[in-house]
Amino acid sequence: MSTKYDRISFPDSVKFASHSDNEFEPEMDAFSTGVYHDHTIYPRRRDRTVFKLACLRIRNRQTLFFLIAGFVVALLTLVIIIGITAMHTDSTKNKTSDRTTNNKDYGLFFYPEVDGSSVIKFDPTSLNSYKPYVDNLDYHMHVYSPVPQMHDANRYVVCTENTTQPLPEGKVCRFTAEDLGEECNHINMYGYKEGRPCVLLVLKLPDNMTPEPFDVNNSFVHKILNDRLSPYHVGISCAGETDKDQENIGTQQTVGPPMKYMPNKGFMTSFFPTQLNNSLYILPAVSVQFNTVANKHAVAVKCVAWAENFNNGEPQNSELYIARFVINIG
Repeated sequence: MSTKYDRISFPDSVKFASHSDNEFEPEMDAFSTGVYHDHTIYPRRRDRTVFKLACLRIRNRQTLFFLIAGFVVALLTLVIIIGITAMHTDSTKNKTSDRTTNNKDYGLFFYPEVDGSSVIKFDPTSLNSYKPYVDNLDYHMHVYSPVPQMHDANRYVVCTENTTQPLPEGKVCRFTAEDLGEECNHINMYGYKEGRPCVLLVLKLPDNMTPEPFDVNNSFVHKILNDRLSPYHVGISCAGETDKDQENIGTQQTVGPPMKYMPNKGFMTSFFPTQLNNSLYILPAVSVQFNTVANKHAVAVKCVAWAENFNNGEPQNSELYIARFVINIG
């Protein structure tokens, strides 16, 4: 069947072309033939379309590549951050932990211990910052007050290196705050006001245990204690947990040695075995004054009580005979 389009004729100047994207013109009816008067209409070039599609695919692939690469970089960055954080946490675990090494039945104890924390952090210029430590030391030092011992001199015996145990019934060794040095007392604020804090170390052993000092010829212990190694004492040593801590403890001699021990040689063995059943018995103590600790550094300190029968001759590897704490000044 023929239609009206079969009878349409076109001038020779018109070239036929495929429909274009903008072939619709307002002046033409809705059933346009796709022919524009006095214009030549060319079809889209296939090669250009293919090129555009190829570019689009390449761009899409580049975008996908960058998205994947960005995700991988972000993931690696997160892993690195977590790793560094974990390493930092491990390396500073002792410095930031509030857990105290005093949670034991016997062994080496340290004071001041405020709120169960092993961190001693204060500012020498601020009384409020170091007063809690002074108060805590006052509390633990009161048992070493010379007044009651002087009033009951018959029951408190002056013990020496040659004193043997057990003492006569009802008598105990005398030990006063004077044995802990002239500067580690309340009058001098235990050195905290000057930035030279004192730490009190107390040795408590089971009732039936008597410490056996290391032989003075023991080269390993002698290297640590030097001339403080004694056949009549449980030696005491304090040092930084790491090389950096040791550096921050200091080495200068401007105000005495970096660490001053009082009594110098440690805990006298004549105080043992412990007499916990005697209300008059006084646990021996050693005060350690840190004279040259660097300001604004958390310095981790490890103190060890040295006796041959402590942990089979290796007290440095047993938490019972170790006291750990952190000093942070400023």
